[in-house]
Amino acid sequence: MRALVSAALFCMLAAPMVVADVLDELAKKNSFAGSFTQRVVGPDGVVIETATGHFRLMRPDFFWWQIDSPERQLLIAAGDTMTQIDWDLEVVAEREITAETRSALHWLLAPRPELETAFDIEVSDAGVSLTPVRGDLDFLSIAVSRTDEYGWILSITDLGYQVLEFSLLENPAIAVDASGFNVPETPF
Repeated sequence: MRALVSAALFCMLAAPMVVADVLDELAKKNSFAGSFTQRVVGPDGVVIETATGHFRLMRPDFFWWQIDSPERQLLIAAGDTMTQIDWDLEVVAEREITAETRSALHWLLAPRPELETAFDIEVSDAGVSLTPVRGDLDFLSIAVSRTDEYGWILSITDLGYQVLEFSLLENPAIAVDASGFNVPETPF
């Protein structure tokens, strides 16, 4: 399950208080960071797995996702390379990121015109829903909403109709720059 969650995370952000288009809000951000809770919800609505950790995102294509519990993992993307470190299994894996393997999180950092070309976009008071116009992506939809000034909800529905639900709590006190996306040394 750990590999499924990690792969789905990368092969892909309560009661919303959205009035403005959350994609416009995201477009104004060069970077943001904070903590998260992620849940994997099966097609039957049952929660399969829950994890917690910390994240950093920075335009144009930097991604740092640290899972602290229940298992310790780190996923880092910088440029065209994604590195996954599993501290518990003592494994490091690296792969190339291509246009075809772009994750849902990478799409959220894309410029609005690019999103409008790749997705049918529905904006509502509850948030925004993105449905790919191409059939070659690894997910069926992305929904993004705000819960408050620093809270975001991201739901990604994968091809198996599982929902990866992320509650992100943004921490504006965390300064994000490219040096924060260096892959750490490991003893394995």
